Amino acid sequence: MNTRSEVCLVDADLTTVAAAIADNEVISQSIELKHFTGEKGACSIIQSITLNSDDAETPAIDLIFTQVSTAFADAASEVIGNSVADLDAAGASVLGVVSLSNYANHVDFVTATKLNVGLVVQSAADSTSIYVHAVNRSGGNFTPTGTDDLHLRIGYIRS
Repeated sequence: MNTRSEVCLVDADLTTVAAAIADNEVISQSIELKHFTGEKGACSIIQSITLNSDDAETPAIDLIFTQVSTAFADAASEVIGNSVADLDAAGASVLGVVSLSNYANHVDFVTATKLNVGLVVQSAADSTSIYVHAVNRSGGNFTPTGTDDLHLRIGYIRS
């Protein structure tokens, strides 16, 4: 067992579609966050999350963290459960959900930040990765202008 903890920062682009994504539809799914834990099956603590968007839109987004890459829908811009044979299996790997909705406008881009998250996550027994999925919870459409406009930055403590 690793007895040393370290403060880490990981960046990931939330790849999506450049089309209207309705409320409760998947924005991005199964984005792997590699080496999130120090050992296979170990835990880390998510401390802070920042989402930078190249667009001026500010949708409320749920970030769903999971142990495996099982998708919640067939593709981005589809409602959760669409064409998924066993949604319960996908749900069984959920580690937690963090909602983002407080954006700061910086003219050409916007930023949402969530501090003091304190979410303990654990990688699968055969992996050091966890996965993140993003879902539109804004009550309306979110239409990114590009497929790589959402940039996620997570601060965490890896054990």
